[in-house]
Amino acid sequence: MNPNIDVITGAGKMGSGKTILSLAVALELTTEKKLYRGIVLLKEATPAGEEIGFFPGKEADKMAPWMKSFTDNLDVLMNGDAKSVSRYIEVTSVVTTQGRTFPKRFLIIDEAQNLLSKQIKTLI
Repeated sequence: MNPNIDVITGAGKMGSGKTILSLAVALELTTEKKLYRGIVLLKEATPAGEEIGFFPGKEADKMAPWMKSFTDNLDVLMNGDAKSVSRYIEVTSVVTTQGRTFPKRFLIIDEAQNLLSKQIKTLI
């Protein structure tokens, strides 16, 4: 919750609460304390097993299946009323961040262990 700390990493087993904790902190600092203008949810679309093919639509439509860990947790945190905070949230893939700047945004990078070193350097 300390805005003077630039980068925080979390490690733990699947289901240990890393995503819901980071999302809860981001929501608190963005919607309640107004320290940030928005939340950027970043994830690389890396399958855990067999490829499921390409998704039609715009970037948000393509990322929706990969972002279920966020949307499920957001639904829990907001008691089913995720629409009330949706204006604060941008969902994007790591591959679309090159050259972008995120001023006053709280970035959550999910599944960072799957990123290539070039992608990590781009984000930093």
